[in-house]
Amino acid sequence: MGPRRQRALILAAIQLGLVLSLAGKMMWDRAMNPRVWARTAPVDPMSVFRGRYVQVSVLARKEGPIGMNQAQLFAHNGELVARPTAVAWLGVQGRETQDGFSVGPLAYFIPENVPDPSRLQPGQELWAEVTVLPGWAKPRPIRLGIREPGGAIRPLAP
Repeated sequence: MGPRRQRALILAAIQLGLVLSLAGKMMWDRAMNPRVWARTAPVDPMSVFRGRYVQVSVLARKEGPIGMNQAQLFAHNGELVARPTAVAWLGVQGRETQDGFSVGPLAYFIPENVPDPSRLQPGQELWAEVTVLPGWAKPRPIRLGIREPGGAIRPLAP
């Protein structure tokens, strides 16, 4: 085996290690952090550079007034909750709305053969199950679901 081939194999091993460490980190976060369903607002279903995805903002119930558009997110009783933070850099950037605290945009990638889940029938709401990460990280979407008026959330097939 020549030196060029040996260097190429070392580089491939390093790249594989980086990809596997990222996958492991995401699996660890999903297993160790709480998950909740949060109501969303669809923003943009397509990008030429990123592939096919739905861009959403998640809505958290707010506990108290949130200053400087920074809040800490928590999972409480199966609900995403935003609380004011005393230290600005320890919060998630978002904006207060009439209904709560909106965080986003978050991208959820969808395959080509799946219909766009952001196109809803009247009365339906798009929800996302998210991993709630500690500190200043935005929640990570796991899967999407549709909620019919007065009904339970029906997860969409991946």
